[in-house]
Amino acid sequence: MRKLASTALIALLAVLIVPMPARAAATPWKLTIGRTGVVPGTTTSALRLSVDPPASALTPYELIFDITAAQGLLTLQFPFSPACTTTATTVTCAQNDRGFSGALRVTAEPDAPIGATVALPTRIVAGGKTVAAASGTVTVAEEVSLTPVQAQDDVSIPTGTTANLAAGLRNSGERPVTGVVLRLQTAVGMRTPAFSNCTPIQGRGAVLPTSGAACLFEGSLAPGQEYRLATPWPLTATDAVWAPSQWWSSFTWYTAQNWIDQGFALPGGGSGTELALTPAPGEVTETVPQIEIDPNSNPDNNIDEWELTVTGRNHSTFTVRGDKVTGQVGKTVTVRTSVRNNGPARLESWGNASAPYLTVTVTPPAGTTVVAHSELCQPFNVNAPTPGLPWPDGADFNDGNYYCWTGMFQGLPYFPGETVTFDFTLRINKPGTLRGLIRTELVPIGAPSVIQQQPILVNAAGAPAPSPTAPAQGGGGGLPITGGNTAAVALIGLALLVVGAATRLAARRR
Repeated sequence: MRKLASTALIALLAVLIVPMPARAAATPWKLTIGRTGVVPGTTTSALRLSVDPPASALTPYELIFDITAAQGLLTLQFPFSPACTTTATTVTCAQNDRGFSGALRVTAEPDAPIGATVALPTRIVAGGKTVAAASGTVTVAEEVSLTPVQAQDDVSIPTGTTANLAAGLRNSGERPVTGVVLRLQTAVGMRTPAFSNCTPIQGRGAVLPTSGAACLFEGSLAPGQEYRLATPWPLTATDAVWAPSQWWSSFTWYTAQNWIDQGFALPGGGSGTELALTPAPGEVTETVPQIEIDPNSNPDNNIDEWELTVTGRNHSTFTVRGDKVTGQVGKTVTVRTSVRNNGPARLESWGNASAPYLTVTVTPPAGTTVVAHSELCQPFNVNAPTPGLPWPDGADFNDGNYYCWTGMFQGLPYFPGETVTFDFTLRINKPGTLRGLIRTELVPIGAPSVIQQQPILVNAAGAPAPSPTAPAQGGGGGLPITGGNTAAVALIGLALLVVGAATRLAARRR
C-alpha cells in the first residue's frame, strides 16, 4: 500500500518505452489514433495519435481529419501542428517531419448528449495519394470519481506457494458508478485463478510489469460507499518466475468506459467462480458511459502500489554455443553464436531492485575483420543503447569485443526454451586456425556469478590477404544516437538509473 517514490519516473518510462518501427525501404506508412471520453462543458481530453513514415528523413505529408460527425458536439484543437486549415467537413494539417506521437485536444459542447459517440476518420496523404487511414472515437460521458483503498501491503511469496491479495475502492463522487474494472499488474509467471468475470493479461516484465489480470464488477456503486474484494485474490509464484526477485506490482481501478478507451474489451469469460465485491453493488437502473477526469494528472490516481518479493532459489541454466566454420583467405564467412535459456525461470528483471541479468561478450577471431554483425551487438561505447546497462567488468573502448543485449526495455530477457542468436560476418585475412570466443556471465542475486565460454573457430586456407585500407563496417566505435530520439533515450537512461537507485535504497532500508 506504499506510494512508491519513483512512480513518476515509471510513468515516464511507460510513455517513452515505445518500440520503434522498422525502417526498411518497404515499410508502409502507419497511422494510429485512439479513443477517449469527454465530459460536456469545459473539460478537455486528449485523443492520442501517432504517425510513422516509411523513412527516417524529413517527409512532407498532410493529415486530413473528417470532422463531419463532430459538428455541434465537439471542439477540436490540433496543438501538434501550426499549419492546419479548416473547411465545413475537414481539418487538414500540413506536416514535414520524421513522424511524431501527439494528441488532439477534445472538448464537448455543454449540451452534448451523454452517450453520444463521435467517429473521427483520419488519413495521411503523401505524394497526392492516401497512404494510411485510421479512425478515432470520442465518447461523451458522465463524470464520476473513484478513490482506491490502500489495502495491499508489500508481500513475500516463496516459489510454488500462494499469497492472498486485498483491494478496495470508494465511490467518492456524488452519483452512482455503474461498473468498474480492477487490474492487477505483476510479474510474468505469477498465476491467478480463472475467475468468471476476469481476463488474464500476458505482458512483459522489466521495470514496470504489465502481466496479471483484469476483472469487471457490474452493478451500481453508491456515492460515499467503500467496497472491498469479498474474498482474497490468490496469487501463486510459479517456477517461471526467477527467485529471488522483486517486482513492483499494483492494483488499479477504472470505470468501464475508461477501460474501453484504452483499447481493451471488458473482462470476463473465465472458467471459475466470480470474484465479487462486498457489500454487493446495487441494481443498475440506468447505464450511461462514465469516465473519471483527473484534473491534476496524478499518476497515483486510482492505484494501490506494492512490492512483490519472490523468495527461495529458482534459477535457470543456460546453454552457450560458439561456431566452427571453414573458408578461404580474402573471402567472408558467417558464424552463428547463441544463448539458450533451458528453464524453468524467465530472465527479464534488469532494472528491478533484485536484478539477475546476463551479459554476452563476443570476441571475433584474430586474423578476421567484422564486416557485419547482429543488430543486438555493438562495441563498447557510452552512447547506446543507453546509460546504465550492465557492461561486463573490463569492457573498454576499442577492446576488440562486441557486447550483445536482448530487449533492454523488457529487462534483457531470455525466455525458457528459447534461443537467441548473434550472427557475425567475418572477412578472413590470414590462413590457419583462427580463434575467438563467446563468453557469458550470469549475475544472480545472492549467489556467485556463473561464467561460460565457447570457442569460435575459423579454419582458413590460402595466402595472407593484404591489409585493409579502410575501416571495416561494424568494426570499433560506438553507435551514435541522432535525430528526434536523442532526448527520449537520454531521459530513459536517466530514469532507469534513478529507478534502480531508488529501489535498491528502498530494499536496503527494509
